[in-house]
Amino acid sequence: MMGYVLIIGAILGLIRVMGPTSGDSIFGSYWWLGYPVSLTYLVTGIVALFSAYTLAENVVLPLTFAIGVVAFFVGLYGLVWGAKILGVSLDGPIGNLFNLLFGAWGIWAVSGERVTLMRKCRKGDIEACDMLGVQRIR
Repeated sequence: MMGYVLIIGAILGLIRVMGPTSGDSIFGSYWWLGYPVSLTYLVTGIVALFSAYTLAENVVLPLTFAIGVVAFFVGLYGLVWGAKILGVSLDGPIGNLFNLLFGAWGIWAVSGERVTLMRKCRKGDIEACDMLGVQRIR
């Protein structure tokens, strides 16, 4: 689902509803999406949807976790230390909060799913063990 949210946000940033500058955004200086961030959201959204619908769960879980961790720390960095990373503007305080929430959601989703799969694997569910990429210990 977050893949869809990212793609919609990217499109809104690219068609000048939410960017590319704070003056062009309907939210003003509180939240805008510059071109680099819009393109990042678009690529991340496409990767998220592609992986969710085509890749095995033992690939999707680590990918979701990695994207969640990166998004969380980008949001944290933007709120605490600065408004730019590698020269790219992080697009306002609401954008940083969005990144924090998006990252936390990704980390939480994977953690909950992994716990469920681990319980099933311990109970003998071979498919759950395969999804985790582990062999069941007898």
